[in-house]
Amino acid sequence: LRLDEFFVKWCTEMQESVFKESDEEKKAAAQGMCFAIMQNPAAVAPHLGYLLMMIFRWKNLNSESELLEFFKSFLRELRDKLHQAHLWQAATSPLPPQLKQDVNT
Repeated sequence: LRLDEFFVKWCTEMQESVFKESDEEKKAAAQGMCFAIMQNPAAVAPHLGYLLMMIFRWKNLNSESELLEFFKSFLRELRDKLHQAHLWQAATSPLPPQLKQDVNT
């Protein structure tokens, strides 16, 4: 399977599970997906909102400083790569205003 073929379903499933509880397996899965995304960020650009919702719904993320820093670094790098490919504007345009503001700061 290609990344874009299962990405939305994966994010949706993770949104539900990380909202309830966080554990090492979910952290590893999320980090692995982030590494895969960085290999081909254009593939998931149209579905960026699903990834952002998964990250922002992570239960107690603020208390998990290492994971929080990982996501911040990942999102900065993803934004830079999508900007370079001229895809950031299109990827963020369908986002709700507050979410769009959060990812642009």
